[in-house]
Amino acid sequence: MKQRRKKIKSEEKSPYFKKESISNVASPYFQNVVKFEDTNNTVSKYFISTKKSFIKSEGSERKIPLKEEDWEEKKLFTENSVLITKNRKTISYDIETLANMKPIVYVPKFVPMSSPYNLVQETLYYDPWKLLVATTFLNRTKGTQAFPIMWKFLEEYSTPQKTIKVGATKIADLLHPLGLQNIRAERLIKFSLTYLANPDFSTPKELFGMGQYAEDSWRLFCGEEDDAWMEGSGLEPTDKMLKMYINWRRVVHKGYLKDNEMSIDDTKREEHSA
Repeated sequence: MKQRRKKIKSEEKSPYFKKESISNVASPYFQNVVKFEDTNNTVSKYFISTKKSFIKSEGSERKIPLKEEDWEEKKLFTENSVLITKNRKTISYDIETLANMKPIVYVPKFVPMSSPYNLVQETLYYDPWKLLVATTFLNRTKGTQAFPIMWKFLEEYSTPQKTIKVGATKIADLLHPLGLQNIRAERLIKFSLTYLANPDFSTPKELFGMGQYAEDSWRLFCGEEDDAWMEGSGLEPTDKMLKMYINWRRVVHKGYLKDNEMSIDDTKREEHSA
């Protein structure tokens, strides 16, 4: 006990353990790096007002939201801009400018073969933004529940520019039946911002919120060539419906089935069709 008390006393004398509250104490090696503060301000007028923590660089008014679960350091959002790092260079894109961009013209490299499963990706291959939006709706959500809301969303907000301009509050109202509507709405806007800021992306994973399912869907239906389904391409998705589509393409390619036939073991496409 005496040794413990002596240790505490010695710590109290140290300049690193002053009696002030812990939130005000910082090592002299980090005095000029960052300060943390809580605020009720929104990240942007396009996002829903929620209580967030920010990192504020001393001597600068720039505020950068703390990383969320699926954020990457290379895709950060300030109050008025998107910061994207490519080739070790960080470029700032003004949100207002992105929202008023001219429509991005995309010319499909091929028309994917229509399958008996009627995957939504087969319908949206002509627009990578819409296809990737569809993957966010299908992520951990049954198709029967997601599709009616997804088609309504794409009808009302048919471009990333319209999605950004309308703001998260109205989008959240539309997404309410799916649950987690505020999170979903902000993710759609942040994805749209990075899509406009980085239209020549080499993989959807360079964009906000895009994971393996989005990557596999994009490669199959929006890639450079219609060959991602072939054996040896390296694409072996874990998603059940994408696996079924690939297996069906391979069987048809070998001549075992006609292009409008399913295999005996294939299940119905009710939950993943439009």
